[in-house]
Amino acid sequence: MKNCIITIPVYKKTLSQNELISFKQVTTILKKWDFSIVTYRELDLSFYTDILDKTEVNYKVNFFKKLYFENVHGYNMLMVSLDFYKTFNAEYKFLLIYQIDCFIFTDQIEKWCKKNYSYIGAPWPHGAQNEPIQFKYVGNGGLSLRKIEDHIRVIKSSTLLNSIFSLNLPKRLKQWYAYLRLTYKNTSLFKKNTKNEDMFFGKNSSKTFSFFTIPTPKEALLFSIESRPEECIEVNKVLPMGIHAWEKYDKKYWTPYIEKVGFTIIK
Repeated sequence: MKNCIITIPVYKKTLSQNELISFKQVTTILKKWDFSIVTYRELDLSFYTDILDKTEVNYKVNFFKKLYFENVHGYNMLMVSLDFYKTFNAEYKFLLIYQIDCFIFTDQIEKWCKKNYSYIGAPWPHGAQNEPIQFKYVGNGGLSLRKIEDHIRVIKSSTLLNSIFSLNLPKRLKQWYAYLRLTYKNTSLFKKNTKNEDMFFGKNSSKTFSFFTIPTPKEALLFSIESRPEECIEVNKVLPMGIHAWEKYDKKYWTPYIEKVGFTIIK
């Protein structure tokens, strides 16, 4: 069995200039790993395959239902689907989710796989901007390393999920969260707002299932950073392996780091 596959969810025909930087960087830095383009069958993939062929990356394309790529709710549904993880389970122990708004600095995949965590992502800062940074949960799914077997166990463990055949994601996640919170001896009802799949895995699953392990926020910051990067860097005083949503949260901060490796950021 191979250790890890790099999975890149793709939902549109081409990329912006800055997204292209993210795509080219991952296919360069992580080129020794297998890649999967995760998408739907109707999408023209020539933009991506031309780049992959030039970098001589070993890649495959895995198709899923189009509805998974139409909006955020659909993507959340894909990330909590058994079919997604079973697609890779026979051949790989881990998968790396790399959304096209990420950037990778170094290949530390082997090191993080050896730690054998179920799930690793950038910890979410909370509290006021003018107060010392604190972290509540690990972590963001945009750049995340996932132990495939453990995700399958979590999904299978939810009897509610197995009994609900519905494309209504808010209802589905609401009932799933309620199940987990009750399992964790918390009888309060799940809030009515829809939450993302990374909160489900990073927060709820790690609290509910003893086998589902995550690093401390401080350690997770060595893997990935998302928001409030300047403060996050100060925690360990070293760059993480990668970053997520760099253009959204603090493009000005990250631009010198990205341009240092040879790219020109579109302002």
